[in-house]
Amino acid sequence: MVRQFRHQLYIRLLSIGIIVLLALPLLAFAQSNVQSGLEYDKAGKPVAIIVSGKNSEDNDVYLGVSIYPSGIADPLTQGIHSNETLPAGQVFYKRFPLNNTVAGTFEVAVWGKKIPKNMAIDPNNFFAKKWGFVLDQQKCYLSGWIMPFVGK
Repeated sequence: MVRQFRHQLYIRLLSIGIIVLLALPLLAFAQSNVQSGLEYDKAGKPVAIIVSGKNSEDNDVYLGVSIYPSGIADPLTQGIHSNETLPAGQVFYKRFPLNNTVAGTFEVAVWGKKIPKNMAIDPNNFFAKKWGFVLDQQKCYLSGWIMPFVGK
């Protein structure tokens, strides 16, 4: 009985190991492949969000950046939303101007799929209406604060 239990346990562990190995390519786009930060002018005012890294995937992926200025009432409609295609296997360096936003927050996400509006689960989604597509299959996410640089 103990021998049969061990045998079933080993088979289950082997099955889980195979599933994990098959899933590794899906997990290949690591958070460490993407960095984000702020660019400042000489006076210490933030002027742009910089996103850089490498798309280690065999397919194009999609970069979404949202900027939320301080004091807005509705982040979705009043936020500044941008997207870029990141070609397969390429190193990237993207600059997103802050347009006089000196305080607030930002979000950066890499997505695996671009879904046309007519195939979206919710075609009335804000981004489906704005861009004609939605991004799906999030691969990484970063966020940060926008604030003036204080120091030497």
